[in-house]
Amino acid sequence: MKSTNVGSEKAAPPDQKMINLTKELETAIKACRNAGDYVAGQFSNYSGVKYKDKGIATLVSDVDVEAEKMISDTLTNGFPDYSFYGEESGVHPNDSPNMWVVDPLDGTNNFALGIPLIAVSVSLLRNGFPQLGVIYHPITKKLFYAEIGTGAFQDNRILKSNDTKRNERLTISLISGYAAVELAHRIHIKLAPNVKRIISTWSPGIDYSLIANGDIDIILSINSEIEDQIGGLVIAKESGAVIKDVNGEDFWPSEFSEILPTNILAKDQETYTRFIDILNSTGAIELINT
Repeated sequence: MKSTNVGSEKAAPPDQKMINLTKELETAIKACRNAGDYVAGQFSNYSGVKYKDKGIATLVSDVDVEAEKMISDTLTNGFPDYSFYGEESGVHPNDSPNMWVVDPLDGTNNFALGIPLIAVSVSLLRNGFPQLGVIYHPITKKLFYAEIGTGAFQDNRILKSNDTKRNERLTISLISGYAAVELAHRIHIKLAPNVKRIISTWSPGIDYSLIANGDIDIILSINSEIEDQIGGLVIAKESGAVIKDVNGEDFWPSEFSEILPTNILAKDQETYTRFIDILNSTGAIELINT
């Protein structure tokens, strides 16, 4: 389904500095970098950070809250009329077709354990359709970004999901929402003997960066939370990844919901077909459809 670009200018080609970005993308990048650098600074003292159990195996820290405030301030100063949805603060509605969606610390459990697989994610919906996405890796300082119709980039390098060689066995990421953990475990058991590896980074922003760069073959996302998915979806789509449901229909969000329906990202169409064959032959498809 075609959606309208945010702004009128194009993203920077890979041989130029990041200029000629739309104002929205420029602001989202600034917000991600500022908050991400704060998160990276706090990571050096992760054991001294205060945490609160949100239930269902998830945490929130003082760092999450402060990083979200930093992002909100930057986005709101640039676009005071836009609505805002943050993982920690929820929905802040406004009379606008535009909504920022933010995960200030994607991988809080990793952060709490001193595992440097964390990301900061900012995306923009217009009339419910994803328009742009930014994912920043605070520890490595890698920046991934895309706008619909302009391509996907890591820093100033064009991303192509199918640039890498085809592997005999698939490497997949299995992402699940907190309410779908048991289902994901049952699917994992079905798939594991039939693929090369199933990764679980606890940070979807990391996984979307990997597939956009062609490093992994598949993401199976099962009823997962929207804030750490939308930016990655835009980046993956613009890198050339195929995004479909389990029935082979093209998938793209068209309205805001806190939970994203189950979907499959593949580095290309052939890889999607191979994965569907695995889902069918192992019976995992029945679990997904129950």
